[in-house]
Amino acid sequence: MKNAFELSRRDPAAAVLLGNISGANFGYEGRAPRSQFAGDPRFGYDYSSAPGFGYDNSAPGMGNFGQDVGAPQPTPQNMMVAWQREMVRQRANHTREQLLEPNKGADAKIERYDFSISQAITIGTALNPFTMQSNPSTYFRPQRMVMNAPSPFFVFLTNIQVANVNITVGNGNVDAWAYSSEAVGTSLDLPLLSPSNAARLTGFYTGIIPAGISNSLATFFSTTFTGWASITP
Repeated sequence: MKNAFELSRRDPAAAVLLGNISGANFGYEGRAPRSQFAGDPRFGYDYSSAPGFGYDNSAPGMGNFGQDVGAPQPTPQNMMVAWQREMVRQRANHTREQLLEPNKGADAKIERYDFSISQAITIGTALNPFTMQSNPSTYFRPQRMVMNAPSPFFVFLTNIQVANVNITVGNGNVDAWAYSSEAVGTSLDLPLLSPSNAARLTGFYTGIIPAGISNSLATFFSTTFTGWASITP
């Protein structure tokens, strides 16, 4: 037959609440009088020969937890070589990234844009004079000017102004053919345009009918500027 002590050991928590086990003896291991649970000074003791937890026996005399004694320290020469390799890698990455984002890393976002102005004309019907002008939507510095004159003597320009600056020196009329798509050596260095000032061309259409173009065709005489511009927000 089970006695009260043995029965109480089936549910020690309930036995304590009922007073069947005194609080002082709760958790006591009767078979080992010197080792009371959580009171044994040897509880958790490491019986190995290591002097401390985490001690690395493979490194005699080195008792620091986690110390790696096998990794050599880099020399200044090693660090310089690593730094140079990293700089080469960064430059190569930057060069390739600029193919997609030319302005990456720059505060000023600038790319090459076009800016065009045009005048409606009818082939075979002279127009004298005409004036065409427009303002860019951002800061723009043109470096080339191309006109869609299909032949010599088609259009003459009496005045070309960029940002209120006359870009021709002298009083002669300019044949638009000199700035056609077939012209060479027409690179210019023109003033900076802003949204507050305009490019302005004044001239006249002679009424000539170029070969291959129908008479009475309604079309446009246009001038396109190409150059550097700040990217519009």
